[in-house]
Amino acid sequence: MRFRMSSSPTSRQPSALSAADGESVSRQSDPESAKRDAVVRALTDDGGFRVICIDLTQTVAEVVRRQALTGGVAQTLGELIVGAALVRETMSPNERVQLLLRQGEQGARLVAESQPDGAGRGLALVPETRPQGSTWFFEAQRTLPSGHMHRGVIDLARPNIAEALVGYMLRSEQVASAVDVACEIDPTSGTVLRAGGYLVQLLPELSETTLAIMTARLGEFPRVGTFWPGAAERSAPGELVLEGAYGPQGVPGRMLEELLFGMPFTVTEHGSLHWDCSCSEARMLLSLSALPRADLHELFRDTGALTLTCDYCRTDYTVHRGMLDGLQQPS
Repeated sequence: MRFRMSSSPTSRQPSALSAADGESVSRQSDPESAKRDAVVRALTDDGGFRVICIDLTQTVAEVVRRQALTGGVAQTLGELIVGAALVRETMSPNERVQLLLRQGEQGARLVAESQPDGAGRGLALVPETRPQGSTWFFEAQRTLPSGHMHRGVIDLARPNIAEALVGYMLRSEQVASAVDVACEIDPTSGTVLRAGGYLVQLLPELSETTLAIMTARLGEFPRVGTFWPGAAERSAPGELVLEGAYGPQGVPGRMLEELLFGMPFTVTEHGSLHWDCSCSEARMLLSLSALPRADLHELFRDTGALTLTCDYCRTDYTVHRGMLDGLQQPS
């Protein structure tokens, strides 16, 4: 968990990345953000492929709105959030997954999280001056069933999320897969039009014949953005656009039907995803209580209260000096 801390609600200075555990409190600000996204998981009947398809438009739209992002940064963070959901649904459905994309040591940092209950959130830290020619790094952290944290890092020639996910799954998880993610931003309003993706995982039972069929299909498969209504109006000349009725799981169902067309498969699970932030007043108090008394005295020297702001959701929390009584650590 990262927070901004100030003595007044209007002053917001960036701080360093950190993490903490605690309760989750939903702060959906309007009816639009209350809409649920969808995920569907399936397995081919011959045991050759596992497929996960996701529509994460509402979640990404809420993140972009709260982070006040535009252009390429909004698009890349949106794709990273989709990627976090895909990794969790594939490798650790019941555990937390965090993805980090960073440019060198001083460049941009994008963070995406996906929680077991389907909640997702994201954060963008972009300096005013971005280094040129720096190597990009993609990092994934997920909790193992044993409770230990698994961490994998790969370097990238460019910040391409789909390529990063394929490389991470193969090199860090030893899982061969095909991935596509997309986040489309309206160039005029800056709002998120659509965000989603799919992951096709190759399983040990896969036959060479079936692999050849899927390889040929993926080579000609349309981009993720063509699965949403209105794709025909946005397509480039000659671009393949899929038309027709959507399946029972909406856009993810349509992706699944096309990916596994002609292959018998079983939907193993489908559900909803949503935006949420896990910050709370209790977590703010715990973060402050870990500081030495001398540091706390300095923070409260000129005021009886502090305003702490969660960098993910931009929610403000006011902490009074007396709220920390009994929680302070000795210097």
